[in-house]
Amino acid sequence: MSFHPRIRSVRVLCACFLLMLTVVLLSAVTLAQDVETPKYEIFAGYQWLHPGGFVPAPFQNYNAPVGMKLSDMPEGFGASFTYNFQKYFGLEGDFGHNWDNYETTVRLVRKPPTGRRTPTSS
Repeated sequence: MSFHPRIRSVRVLCACFLLMLTVVLLSAVTLAQDVETPKYEIFAGYQWLHPGGFVPAPFQNYNAPVGMKLSDMPEGFGASFTYNFQKYFGLEGDFGHNWDNYETTVRLVRKPPTGRRTPTSS
C-alpha cells in the first residue's frame, strides 16, 4: 500500500475542516445557554500545599547558606467568598491554612473586582 502525498494532504484537510466545523457548532450551542449569575458564592474545601522550594537552613553560616527543601503540607483547608456585582465582575476574599509538624502557613487574599465569569462556570 502506497501513500501518495496528495491523498494524505486531502485527508488532513478534511480532518481539519471537520474539526473546525465541530468546534463552531458546539460553541454556538454553549453560547445559547443563559444561566442566571448568583449574587454570591461560597467555597470551602481541602487543600494540599506543595511549596517545591528551598530556604536557608537555620543556624548556618549566613555567608554560605545551606539549602533546606520545604516539605509538603498535606493537612489544610481553604475557604472563599465571592460577591458578584455584575454578570462578569465580582469581589473575592480567599483564606487558606496548612500545617504539619514543623511549619504552619496562613494565606488571606482579597482579590479586586476583575474576576471573569464564563458561561460554563458554576
